[in-house]
Amino acid sequence: MPDKHLKRMPEAALNRFKGRSNKKHTGKVREYERWNKHKIVKTIRCMGGCGDALQSLIPNADLGVKQRRPEGTNIIIQEIVYVLATSNSYDTIHFQMDDGSSHLMPICKKCKVNLEADDLESFYAAGLEAYAAEDEEHNVPNDLTYRFLKLMAGKNVVGILEGVLV
Repeated sequence: MPDKHLKRMPEAALNRFKGRSNKKHTGKVREYERWNKHKIVKTIRCMGGCGDALQSLIPNADLGVKQRRPEGTNIIIQEIVYVLATSNSYDTIHFQMDDGSSHLMPICKKCKVNLEADDLESFYAAGLEAYAAEDEEHNVPNDLTYRFLKLMAGKNVVGILEGVLV
């Protein structure tokens, strides 16, 4: 887990969290693109180890390209509408937690089938790490991220509610 995210983790939860995460389930889950001073999601990738794109920003062919010319100018402005499209390999995994709650995370179909019971904790930990990184990307106040991670890092994965484990 990158050191810059450690400041967002509560001490007690951090000690438990450090042992969960491994290199297999890490990486940049979301890639961003700047548009009109805003960061928008360009790609969402699988955390299962392969890093395949699960969702990507693409032009919406159904809406086409709209053109407009501001009055009194020779400028033509083209407007293209983009959507976050889901790939055929997109799936989710629904974790059952020890307190009776559940947690849903994206994963590709290939990684979901190959996910073993021993990988559940590290996959869940990688999801929390990605959450901390995302909050940092969007300048979410540390105390909000801290409270969420304290709650979530205190839970343990006991199984999955759907899907197949090898």
